[in-house]
Amino acid sequence: ILIPLRESLLFLVKKPFFCLPAFFSGDFDGGGFLMHAGAGATQVGAMSGHQQNTFMPVKIGAVMNAFAEKPDDSAISLAPPPAPPLHLLRIIGRVSRVSGHLADGSVDYAAGRACFELEDGTGVVDCEWLLGDDITPYKQKRVESTIRVNNYVRVYGQMSTLGQAVPMLRVHAVRPVTSAGELLFHEADCCSSFVKIKFFGQQLPDPLEAPPPGLRGPAASHGPAQKPSSSLSPSHGYGRR
Repeated sequence: ILIPLRESLLFLVKKPFFCLPAFFSGDFDGGGFLMHAGAGATQVGAMSGHQQNTFMPVKIGAVMNAFAEKPDDSAISLAPPPAPPLHLLRIIGRVSRVSGHLADGSVDYAAGRACFELEDGTGVVDCEWLLGDDITPYKQKRVESTIRVNNYVRVYGQMSTLGQAVPMLRVHAVRPVTSAGELLFHEADCCSSFVKIKFFGQQLPDPLEAPPPGLRGPAASHGPAQKPSSSLSPSHGYGRR
């Protein structure tokens, strides 16, 4: 039986959506971020725990400052409640140091992990990338080509604060930065995500609307118009020598 186009469209519009995932696999491929219940959300308290998990691009300095303000909290948050705490992070930075048990400072594959230091101009964070025990030669070659000093990488992971004086980033994935455009897009993403989490659950103002009277500049003078300066008048302008 063929359903008319109009009825099928109404069915899709009225159909509710449930169980939205915290993030998609496509988030690991490029720029952008995904955060549930962004600006304009009205039922923040009704959200379940897994829906409040955030995937955000952040700057290291912002995370470290938030931890320094409340070092006893079990989770780091960039804004007070009802804003959710940080969950999955994306950081772009430069590998400033590779640490390991080997004398040359390279990755110790016997330990099943790669430890390195990441800096992005605002701060430094220690990273631990669990590689597992089944490290193939192909995977080893990819790790060595990515985790090199002065390489710019895109890191996905979670901050670990349990029993630590300084937070550590538990890395889930590392991708090389292939162009300078990724750095620019990451900066824009960080600004956008910070504004959305700062005003979490609130209606953001429309930048195209007129600002409130209190934010406007001084009113224009209604007195007589001043005569233009003779140096810029048509008879004495830059056209006459």
